[in-house]
Amino acid sequence: MSTSLYPLQGDGRNPAIEVIGIRNNPSDQFANEGEEGNQISEDQEDKLIIILKVVEGQQLNNVYLIGQQGARLGRHSASNDIVISESFVSRKHCEISHQDGSFYLKDLGSTTGSFLMIRDKITLGEGMMFQMGLSEFKVTMLSKNMELNIFEGPSRNQRILVTSTGLQIGRDPANTFCVAEDTQMSNFHAKVQFDPSTGTYVLEDVGSTNRTWLRLSNEGERSTNHELSLSDIIKIGSTVFLVQQIRKVSDSGNMPIINSNHRSMNLEISDCDYQSNKELIDSLQEQEAQLSPSKNKSNLCSICYTRTGNIALITCGHSNFCFYCSEKFSDCPVCRAPIIAKIKIFK
Repeated sequence: MSTSLYPLQGDGRNPAIEVIGIRNNPSDQFANEGEEGNQISEDQEDKLIIILKVVEGQQLNNVYLIGQQGARLGRHSASNDIVISESFVSRKHCEISHQDGSFYLKDLGSTTGSFLMIRDKITLGEGMMFQMGLSEFKVTMLSKNMELNIFEGPSRNQRILVTSTGLQIGRDPANTFCVAEDTQMSNFHAKVQFDPSTGTYVLEDVGSTNRTWLRLSNEGERSTNHELSLSDIIKIGSTVFLVQQIRKVSDSGNMPIINSNHRSMNLEISDCDYQSNKELIDSLQEQEAQLSPSKNKSNLCSICYTRTGNIALITCGHSNFCFYCSEKFSDCPVCRAPIIAKIKIFK
């Protein structure tokens, strides 16, 4: 899936935008000066792109625009379109592909796994895997009950029987299953409940700090395709990507990946031969202009990474939560202090 790059000009202080996939042939650009060369034919079909923003990790604030040609992600620079130079990332870790109007994430048999944040309740099934803190669980469905096998973390090799009464998981002894040694797990992290109407078990995060993550496949095994949606959050090693936009452009034949550090958006767009590219970058500039450079990370809710974190908790004072997430817990997810009140703060 390797693709030639057509870099756009940066501002001299931050990495230039690199384009992997809107058809971007420099020779075509200068072949027809004037309006005719910039016109998009009426019968040209709109194409989709997906925009990923790094919200945690070494590439913080980098933004990747990926067209329908897709992209591979991994540690090895010669094999991947997006290179993540971390020891816990495999040489060929995962890929993003486009099919039938949707984008998909697929693990390519990595060692440490590719993860999607669990934002809502999900139904558990045979062989599904999820991560809480340092602990990773695998589901085994029994005739009437369910079993969780812990294959990573301080409680490794333990098996937990889950009955219709459900299960609460966290570091606090009040949980049905306590993992006190897992320093990355919240005191009350997640719960598994039985749904009698469907006869299934449902997993739900209860406002944990480090969230609960769906692992796509076993170590060394390729996963199936997992469809990506707006505001999905992907974790690869210690790098966390937010699906910032999925949108149409007027042309994307071999859409480049555009890799840009949005802390500086003084971009030249002379290498874009279609007006749609200019409109796309202008849209991103406008979106990023709403956040000052110092607020790009700190202004986001530390739970969902998508909404503004402008709620502080009383009495402990911990902040950086959005209103929607703050309504989900009665105790602070950081220190577990009871919440007496919530106030809106202005940064």
